[in-house]
Amino acid sequence: SRKAAQHAHLPLALLLAQEAGAQVVLIEAGRLARGVSGYTTAKVSSQHGLKYAQLTSKHGAGAARTYGQVNEAALAWIAERVERDGIDCDLRRQPSFAYVTDPSRRDQIEAETRAAVAAGLPATLVDET
Repeated sequence: SRKAAQHAHLPLALLLAQEAGAQVVLIEAGRLARGVSGYTTAKVSSQHGLKYAQLTSKHGAGAARTYGQVNEAALAWIAERVERDGIDCDLRRQPSFAYVTDPSRRDQIEAETRAAVAAGLPATLVDET
């Protein structure tokens, strides 16, 4: 969402200042860490709805693979930072599910599963959770 994207710059500013030694000025129209990013459950995932089938259809399997690799690398980076910095945030790995409630849309879930697997993600199709 637009609101979530507005606050994506906070970790980047922190990294630039603390780890790269850059002088950083962060300009924000509202208040920092408020709105969507201020009240989130902080779920991070490589699975964002039916994204992989859409990416494959519009931009090819390579684009979907790159998207998956970048998201998986980000998840690994977050887990490493939590461990390295001793961040007490209750980080836990949990299954992620994309689903449809209308049986006539099963083909969309099947296509998403194929595209996600082709992108290198550990995706499987299940009928029950």
